[in-house]
Amino acid sequence: MKEYQELYDVAVRTARGVGKILRDGFVKQKRANEISSHDVKLEMDVRCQEYIYRTVGRAFPEHAFLGEEDNAYHGGRKATTEQPEFRWVVDPLDGTVNYFYGIPHYCTSIACQRRRKALGTQDSGLRTAAWETVVGVVYDPSTDELFSTQRGGPSYLNGQRIRVSPRSRLSDCCVTIGLFKSPKTIAYGNIHFAKLSRKAKKIRIMGAAALDICYVASGRYDAYLELSIKLWDIAAGLFILENAGGTYKLSPTEQPNSFECVATNGKILKDYRFFTKQQT
Repeated sequence: MKEYQELYDVAVRTARGVGKILRDGFVKQKRANEISSHDVKLEMDVRCQEYIYRTVGRAFPEHAFLGEEDNAYHGGRKATTEQPEFRWVVDPLDGTVNYFYGIPHYCTSIACQRRRKALGTQDSGLRTAAWETVVGVVYDPSTDELFSTQRGGPSYLNGQRIRVSPRSRLSDCCVTIGLFKSPKTIAYGNIHFAKLSRKAKKIRIMGAAALDICYVASGRYDAYLELSIKLWDIAAGLFILENAGGTYKLSPTEQPNSFECVATNGKILKDYRFFTKQQT
């Protein structure tokens, strides 16, 4: 019996439950809570996060939560203890714009992290002195693909073990880039897109970070880049990637819980220079 099996089982069951809600709502009229220049916030995002918090909270009332929709969800669900040992980092609907436009490429991302040090330690991301991820689940309702892993084990796609690709030359690689939102990241992103389109075999922009990283973990892609991405978008996916043999690099940005992220199959580390802001 693995140490985190119960957490893992709850994460899988919850992700599939969210998937049913998302599938049922996919062909229906979507209600937007907020529409900005490069993003959409839906009522469905909040509804699915509430479902995750309720479901996980019933199983583990002492755990804390960090989610994309915490502001809309009245600040998030509070743990019953002052220094909870575990927290759940969730994106209820990654790929909201795809979902809004009826594009069947979206997912729910659920990670469980365990506290490593006392409350008050600065928290800078996925693997820090404060927290370490112990369970990661990403579920794509459109394809019924569930990517999953837990501490000490391999990564799986629908129960079958996955590994990163063996490709080692950027010229042979398929690289996916996150869709940038702010004027600054759009400017940087255009520069990187131009560079990578000349260096890599192919570039893809799909609009769901968690799935992008899981595609790297399963060998479909070879690298993923995003210049400003939130922790809840990447926590589960990066853990799945790590246990599939891949590597990643995170650099905090000026925004809370936000990072410059590069995730690869571990074979093209020498090409990180093409991904850094400093080389623009």
